[in-house]
Amino acid sequence: MFVNVQCQQYDPIIRLYATGIDQDFITSILTDPKNQCLLYTNDVERATTSASTPDHSIGFIVYRITKTAFETRVYILLLAVHCEYQSCGYGSLMLKDLFEQSPDILNLKQHKKLVTSQTCVRFVIHSTRNNVRFYYNNGFRRTRTNCLYRTIYKYEAYCQNDVIMTFRVTYN
Repeated sequence: MFVNVQCQQYDPIIRLYATGIDQDFITSILTDPKNQCLLYTNDVERATTSASTPDHSIGFIVYRITKTAFETRVYILLLAVHCEYQSCGYGSLMLKDLFEQSPDILNLKQHKKLVTSQTCVRFVIHSTRNNVRFYYNNGFRRTRTNCLYRTIYKYEAYCQNDVIMTFRVTYN
């Protein structure tokens, strides 16, 4: 289950889970007030009362929401799973729950288009080469228009070989 939490409050735990990720990158996404954080946990009560102990949490998603004239974009800036839960399917479960629960947990209902009464959401991720298959298996597809997703490049330098992947969902 997801719980909205303050990024900076969970900073040490996010860093613990995000092994192999550049520390400057983590600092930049956690200190940006426009970014938000979801904690994936099996104990909601403990998660909302104690940020200092990681034993109740499975993983995190740090994200940012932007809007265009045609869609809402959810940039997944960081997805991290506790080392004890890695390779057990929790990353996939987190994405599945995120896609299914987005209108509620991300408060997207307010972004419905006036004409269609639907919410179109495009999830965007900058994948490392090692994780492309994971995201592909979870419905993401590589985009050829990396330059359209400038929000990502606020935190990372643009490179022609970047792997930007998207997944589009329409909610009623």
